[in-house]
Amino acid sequence: MIRLIVADDHTLVRAGICSLLKSKDDIEVIAETESGHEAVRLCRELKPDAILLDLSMGDIDGLEATKQIISANPKIKVLILTMYENEEYATRVMDAGASGFIVKRMSPEELPDAIRKVVEGEIYITPAIMQKMILRKRKDGEKGLLSLLSDRELQVFRMITQGMTHNQISDKLCLSASTVATYKWRVMEKLGVQNNAELMRHAIRIGLIDKFD
Repeated sequence: MIRLIVADDHTLVRAGICSLLKSKDDIEVIAETESGHEAVRLCRELKPDAILLDLSMGDIDGLEATKQIISANPKIKVLILTMYENEEYATRVMDAGASGFIVKRMSPEELPDAIRKVVEGEIYITPAIMQKMILRKRKDGEKGLLSLLSDRELQVFRMITQGMTHNQISDKLCLSASTVATYKWRVMEKLGVQNNAELMRHAIRIGLIDKFD
C-alpha cells in the first residue's frame, strides 16, 4: 500500500484528487493540507512513501517545500503537480530532489500511474514537459533567460505575476520590502523588461503562468 500525502492550496482540486485516489486499492491518502509548511511538517511526522505537492502554494512554494522535505528524509518521493507547463520549473524541482513533475491538465488515469512509478524509483515527467527539457538541453550551451534567475528571484518573479504587492511577497518569503524590491530589480534587469506589464507578457509568452489563470 502506497502511503501518500496530498498538498494543494485549492480545496476543490485537493478534494477531487483525494476522491480519485480513494478508488485505488493500492494508494492510501494518509493526510492532506493546503499549506507548504504543513506539508513539510506532515512529511517529517508521518514519513509517507510519497507526497503529491502543488508547485504554487499559499505560503512556501513547491520548490522550497521539496528542498526541505528531501533534506529531512531523502526516501520520500516528491511528485510535483502544477498548472505551469514550463520546463524551467521542472528542471529546478528535479534538481532539488523531486521524483516527478506533472501538469493538472493530465487525464485522471495518468495520476495514479505517475504515483506508482515514482514510488517504484522511476522518474515521471509529463511527456510534453520532458520533450521541452530534452530540446532545451540539445541547444549547445544556449540557456533560456529564466535560467539566469536564482531560485529566490524566480519565486519573486512568479509572485509578482500573480499580482502580489511587495509587502505581500515580503510577508510570504519573510524578507524586507526593500529586499523584495531588489530581487524585482534584478529580475527585470536579467529579463530585459522595464515594468510589471512587460513582466506579465514575458511570463505568459514563456509559459511561466497561464494566460487565463
